[in-house]
Amino acid sequence: MRGALLLALGHRALPTTALPFVLEELESAHEPWLTAVAAHVLRRYPEPSPSFVSPLLAALLYIPHRDD
Repeated sequence: MRGALLLALGHRALPTTALPFVLEELESAHEPWLTAVAAHVLRRYPEPSPSFVSPLLAALLYIPHRDD
């Protein structure tokens, strides 16, 4: 359900109020599918920021240990 909600939030442009939830999903990286959805939705944010690099790298480091 969380993935569907993230997809709905980022359907057109990711609102600024939803950004912390997307970044949190990337930083925690518990489920591979949710991590992929969060990364996809982050691309919909109108103004990319260098601060997105850290959560994306964290997801890259943590997700291989949880992916079957």
